[in-house]
Amino acid sequence: MRGRVIPACLALAGCLLAGGCAAPPDTEIRQARDAIESARAAGAERYAAEEFQAARTALDRSTSAVTRRDFRQALTFALDSREHAQHASRIAAEQRRQVRDQAVQALEEVESAVAVAHQRVESAATDRTPRSRAEQLQISDIRRAIVVANVAVQKAREAIANEDYAAAQQAVTGVADHLKSVVETKPAARVPAGVRRAPRP
Repeated sequence: MRGRVIPACLALAGCLLAGGCAAPPDTEIRQARDAIESARAAGAERYAAEEFQAARTALDRSTSAVTRRDFRQALTFALDSREHAQHASRIAAEQRRQVRDQAVQALEEVESAVAVAHQRVESAATDRTPRSRAEQLQISDIRRAIVVANVAVQKAREAIANEDYAAAQQAVTGVADHLKSVVETKPAARVPAGVRRAPRP
């Protein structure tokens, strides 16, 4: 906070030494607007909404002060707007990095689960031991779950490529857990040929 106050104090001091702010702070207002646009491009509206709104509010107050010909106040608000916008850009960059890392991690978990599921299906394909009906159904369920997971993976990859990390996370939410559950489900025990199941009491 201290670092953000110093530039405003220096600018105001210069204004007073020059005999008062006799002209609108056009340069500072332009810089504030540029900083706000840079923050918007960095995703501050989503990832640093409070700080971004503070920058916009301060800019509005600066232009209002110019209308009232209170150029000293206009300068103060313009500098404040610029500082809020620059801070919003830094917050947004950090938040975007964290959200991206989370999205990539979620995607990698699904890809890992898909690999395990593929191994389970391939193992069943090479196993010549007769399978029970329940085991056959489980393999079919795993295949269907793999198809669903692959669709989710594709959507997540496209979202990440478009830097829409929230959509990427949404695409794979719960997919890895579901796939693991299907793979780990224990089918009914096999019954040796010629042996009847005991009747239920």
